[in-house]
Amino acid sequence: MQALEYYFNPQKHTYLKVFEFRPEKKEVFHLGHLFLIVEFTNILKEDKNFIKELAEFFKKTYYSEKKSLPEKALIETLKKVNQKFYKKTKKGDIRWVGNLNIAVLVSANYFLYFSRGGSIQILLLRGDELSDIAQDLEEKTTPSPFRFLGGVASGKLLSGDKVMVITQKLFEDIYDEILPELINLEEIKDKTLKKFFKSKKKEVKNSSGIFFLLSVEEKIPFFSFKFRVPKINKTLFLVLSLLALLVISYFIFR
Repeated sequence: MQALEYYFNPQKHTYLKVFEFRPEKKEVFHLGHLFLIVEFTNILKEDKNFIKELAEFFKKTYYSEKKSLPEKALIETLKKVNQKFYKKTKKGDIRWVGNLNIAVLVSANYFLYFSRGGSIQILLLRGDELSDIAQDLEEKTTPSPFRFLGGVASGKLLSGDKVMVITQKLFEDIYDEILPELINLEEIKDKTLKKFFKSKKKEVKNSSGIFFLLSVEEKIPFFSFKFRVPKINKTLFLVLSLLALLVISYFIFR
């Protein structure tokens, strides 16, 4: 799995950032990698500080769900993040409404879990077919003080899959001509993408945004999902075994 990020013509009053977090302890390895792709327009200094704090809150909250599977952990994290947005709104701070666009991705055990708030595209390139995999997410483009980040969608990744996250304005600028050329490249890798984007410098000179790519390059094992078996207390196990033996003996010797 390879994560690549490209920034186009960053503007003074627009904050563009990709945050990538990896599990740091063995007990949370199953939660996989967490990505936040953020665009904040008309940004002030205090907004930038808030985004950095928000990213750390995402990380801390998500990886605190040690006993949860990735989808459940992400759902619980989004609930708590939405509460933070609601508290800001109650204090009269609504600068993020209409200015903040964010995609949240989790890659774990060859599954993708994702959500978004605001206007941002999440696409899947599988073979030569490009799909909008975020179109069914709830509240996909309408910020709300009660629920900025909507539902969670998920799907299994296959070898060769490319997940693309593109900020809205950039997506609109490259959709008709540049994106079709891009998906038909012989190889979609860092070297070829840099060369391709450089050749399109003139076409995107008035575009600003992030192009993020999550690429599945390795072969995926058939049984890629790991089942987590809960540990059983030894004393409880012995008691249950004894009870089972007594029940069996009763039916045999009665």
